[in-house]
Amino acid sequence: MSVRERGILTMKRTKNILALAVCAVLSAATFFGFASAAQAEELTQVKDGTKVTYGTVSAEDQALLKVLFDAGYYAYINPDLYAKYGNDENALFNHFITTGIWEGRQGNQDFNVDAYASAYSDLKAAYGNDILAYYRHFINTKGTETRPVTTLHIASQWGITVTSLVDSSLVVTPHQIYMSEINGVNDLESIKHGELVVDKKMKAQAEAEEYRKYHPTTSSTPSTP
Repeated sequence: MSVRERGILTMKRTKNILALAVCAVLSAATFFGFASAAQAEELTQVKDGTKVTYGTVSAEDQALLKVLFDAGYYAYINPDLYAKYGNDENALFNHFITTGIWEGRQGNQDFNVDAYASAYSDLKAAYGNDILAYYRHFINTKGTETRPVTTLHIASQWGITVTSLVDSSLVVTPHQIYMSEINGVNDLESIKHGELVVDKKMKAQAEAEEYRKYHPTTSSTPSTP
């Protein structure tokens, strides 16, 4: 192989390595972006069981919900359920229809029932707190009606404050959704009262700047005699 041919081969290999590196970075960014957004979608889950009224899902509604339900997403966003059921789709779906849906747990990354109800006053007037009615409407009218606000993320972009259908005292503002996403936290109380990752970084940067004002860096290079 000539020197020129070796050079061309080396360039091709370098380009391939760079391409793979870029793909890896983009994949990681996509994953962590999804993870943060997914965490935020759980802000409207009611964790106090005494505030939850558990109902019954009819066979007809079960068939409808089965079309929307994403077992992989449900397991991912609920580590407690993954630890108990693993990737058992039937067990996860059974939990969703008997427990999760009434607690405000989300069965698909593209639909948060509280965001949907909070965004559209006509639906809220028609359905009140009937959780299943919103699911029926979303599934049956998908593609025929233009109702883009279907997640907390989109609600925050539209400046919509979201109120839980399960517990009306659970209210999430657009700013809280934003803070949840950038910090990867789904505990509303820690967002309201805690010192989050971004807050800590900003505080550390401010303290560093303040320190540098009064403690200028001195050169370690010996002065010339």
